[in-house]
Amino acid sequence: MLKIYTLFAATIFILIACTPSKKNTTVSVEPQCIKSQSKCSVETKFGKVNILFNKDKVFTEDPFNIYLMLEDKYLVKERLVKNKEPNVKYNISSVKGYMEGQEMFMGKIPVMFSPFRQENLMVAETLLGSCSKEKMVWRLWLTVFFETNNGNTTDNKQKDADQKTFFIDFISSRS
Repeated sequence: MLKIYTLFAATIFILIACTPSKKNTTVSVEPQCIKSQSKCSVETKFGKVNILFNKDKVFTEDPFNIYLMLEDKYLVKERLVKNKEPNVKYNISSVKGYMEGQEMFMGKIPVMFSPFRQENLMVAETLLGSCSKEKMVWRLWLTVFFETNNGNTTDNKQKDADQKTFFIDFISSRS
């Protein structure tokens, strides 16, 4: 009987000792601009593109979402006059992106965006690898492709004109 109690106590001790360590995790929040972000939005001729994160701080090896949201979708005044098309709206048709380390090259991490819940909102879930530094600056490169509300993107010259490439920098911390 003593052996059973000893075995039981040893099993409980091992189970308690094997609990996972607590990790620095961030709480998911409403999409927001994070403090370490170099730019929260980019002005384009198609409207303002907001770049938002679902975490208040980005940690390595902890998945997070990046949101792209297009505001002010109506064409700028000079373009309206030039094309004589009132109330033409642009929508985000697709996004290509990747991230790369600024201080340490760790390769290009592809970022795959897909439409999310509402028009002109794209989301990508991604993850950063850990490196030897406590904090690391990352550069997120984005090429946003736009189309008009009538789907008019047939001309190759027009397709090239209906895109915008830009980047933002942000900082991650080791978890």
